Amino acid sequence: MVKRGDNVSGKSQPNGPVDTLVLGGAGFAGSHIARELRTHGWNVSTADIRPSHEHGCHTTLDIRDERALRGALRGCDTVVNAAGVPDPSSVSVRTLNSILVGGARSLIAAAESEGVRTLVFVSSGVVYGDTGEVSADETLPPAPTTAEGRAFAEAERLYGQWASAGEGRRLVVLRAAELFGPGSHARVSRVIASLVNSGMVSLTPTVIARPLASVGTLARAARAALELNPATGEPYVLNVADSPRLDDHELRALVRSIAKTAPLALSLPGRRLMARAGRAGEAVRASGLELPRRLERFALDARPSAELSREKLEALLPERPSLEESLRETVSWVRAHGMPSGPDHAIPIAERFVPSESEAEEDTRRVVAVVVTYNRAELLGECLDALHSQTRPLDGVVIVDNASTDRSGAVADAHPIDADVVHLNRNVGGAGGFCTGMAHALLEHSPDFLWIMDDDTVPAPDALEKLLEVECKLDVHASVLSSLAVWTDGRPHPMNSSRTRLGTSDAELDHYAQLGARPIRTASFVSALIAAEDVWEHGLPIADYFIWSDDFEYTGRLLRDSHGFAVASSTVEHRTRKFSNAQTNPGSRFYFDVRNRLWALTKTESFTPIEKVLYGGKSALGWVQTLVRTHADVLPVAMKGMREGLFTSPRRSSVVLAADPMNATEIRALEASIDSAERSRRALT
Repeated sequence: MVKRGDNVSGKSQPNGPVDTLVLGGAGFAGSHIARELRTHGWNVSTADIRPSHEHGCHTTLDIRDERALRGALRGCDTVVNAAGVPDPSSVSVRTLNSILVGGARSLIAAAESEGVRTLVFVSSGVVYGDTGEVSADETLPPAPTTAEGRAFAEAERLYGQWASAGEGRRLVVLRAAELFGPGSHARVSRVIASLVNSGMVSLTPTVIARPLASVGTLARAARAALELNPATGEPYVLNVADSPRLDDHELRALVRSIAKTAPLALSLPGRRLMARAGRAGEAVRASGLELPRRLERFALDARPSAELSREKLEALLPERPSLEESLRETVSWVRAHGMPSGPDHAIPIAERFVPSESEAEEDTRRVVAVVVTYNRAELLGECLDALHSQTRPLDGVVIVDNASTDRSGAVADAHPIDADVVHLNRNVGGAGGFCTGMAHALLEHSPDFLWIMDDDTVPAPDALEKLLEVECKLDVHASVLSSLAVWTDGRPHPMNSSRTRLGTSDAELDHYAQLGARPIRTASFVSALIAAEDVWEHGLPIADYFIWSDDFEYTGRLLRDSHGFAVASSTVEHRTRKFSNAQTNPGSRFYFDVRNRLWALTKTESFTPIEKVLYGGKSALGWVQTLVRTHADVLPVAMKGMREGLFTSPRRSSVVLAADPMNATEIRALEASIDSAERSRRALT
């Protein structure tokens, strides 16, 4: 029986039989909430994409399936939505949005159809984004800075609209800190194992302090909030975390003291779990440096919204455990149950799922353009005009002024596109510029995609729209999408051809051709749409390449084990002076062509051994043709490039950017986090 009333002691008066559905009831948070409610007399059923091992009525469904939701909600008055993604980094941004935002739309439609009056949404503290406050202030609007935070915030907004649109509707939003506790190997791995063993893992993607919430505290807070019988029409927001607030060192010491002298030898399960250690907050921590940005600490606290006092809430949580007790309980559970030696075998979440009776989802993907310029003021203005006129507006623009000596920097500062302009003290070439701009964009603008181009690139008005249209249609995750680069007369530009992926079958080519795409192995930086999550995993372009082959190596690195596509419907003009490729008359720059191609093929793992032989042979043939065409005028620089390509290695990008300390710090932070993730991946395999 559900108990309702205004008595803050928790002994509220029954108000008739009311059924409650817990979505995500087979998951970590949902199962604890269902157990807590049942223990206190609530009549609870559960639903999840996975089967449940708990006693009680359970339905297997996907929250994005509105028709199935209606059946599960029939006869229910209260819904607790704890359905989500255990590890958001293991799915694409589109799938994450479909679960949190698309799931909200499906649930709202089903709730309206079945007359649900009370809804609890288990959200996250990541909706607050980066803040310099000691505590998060829930009276301020959310300001998320990650794809996960934006998805949670949008779901909260949709639920708020539902609550205010009908009489007698109640909404409780629980913004939880990083959850831990018995019952989830993956979450224990993220929190306990990494701390006990001084490992490296990002507990939250945007928070540098480590606020924690035991799953027991979350479950009790959910019940307490419901028994407070909150007012109708307006969301009742409750931040949930355990006190005391500890920094990293204090928390690590606390866990070690609980584990005594026998450290837990825990493996870290979960596909690509550690690959996402490289987030903005973790990057700063791993580097040992403080960025001159608003990446400061904040902590969550369990407290109600302004209209309800802390005392009233605490009266309903007399049995709330301390952080030390919760951690001790979790360590005991791990000792009793052990840890799996391999990856979790959770039920996979469909990468593409469109509710059969729901409207199309709003495009919440954040796209930030990164443009590198050097002494091309007029062309830069044309490039920015084209970006400003895109039919699909950009969410941000970062321009890297490579120490230009003309008006390029002034054009970037004054353009109405209102770009974030980075002025460098030294020209570090296209490679260094893209490395700098991508690092800055990741840390400052939290994109889902980076749209990369030079200042002599002029996109068609629908260039970005066409890239994103194809990205939506694909049945695989695309790390890179490349536009068709044409010269000023409309001919495909020979400098920017994309290599078709070797081994692609005719059937695959036909399949993707119907979607407007062609599988590729490498791409040019002249209009490349790059998934930000792949940059976090595989790092930045190598700044020491300066010019030429930086895009060959970098996209080869991203696409070695992933998918990339050329999109012919997305066109850009590459306004070079002549219709030619880079080797037609390279002059002294031939040194970079030889050195960088040898670096890419001999000093990186961006290509397979077979690819290195094939691409190396093709490169050598091209060099011979260049020498013949130039009557060996470029032979001295070619020999210098060959000597350095074979016997030296590129410097770290942060060293190359030493003349710009702020940008070097940003790059160093990312380099450190990527190195940490790589070491963890190797340990797992």
